[in-house]
Amino acid sequence: MLDSVMSALLFILGLAVALLGHFPVEWFVHWLRHKSDLPPREPRKLAVPVPIVGAFERLLAFFLVYLNVEGTYAILIAWMAAKLAFTWHRPISDSSDELAVEADREIRAGILVALMGGIVSLTFGVLGGVIGRSGLQ
Repeated sequence: MLDSVMSALLFILGLAVALLGHFPVEWFVHWLRHKSDLPPREPRKLAVPVPIVGAFERLLAFFLVYLNVEGTYAILIAWMAAKLAFTWHRPISDSSDELAVEADREIRAGILVALMGGIVSLTFGVLGGVIGRSGLQ
């Protein structure tokens, strides 16, 4: 009985780490945008809000690790690649116009911020999965 209680507690703790990972990821992305001299993210109409995408990817990582799915890390890499593929389709100009050059810099920096933020986000999901899975052994 004690083992099943411990397993349940570790599952809940791991799930909490995955879900509450939103807050350090949000702080990291905000800090990184500031250090990259990017303007704050303005609320705008998006296809899927960023916090929902982040929660999805952390839960994806959590359950893939928790359930010990074969190819978990390949799946997570494919997820990041697909997510970033949509970001790369932003127009980049090769103009020497100062405003265009600054806009290009912001786009490139934003893509890297998204990549690093996604990796940190997935790390919380994987960590949560490892914690939850430790109760199964």
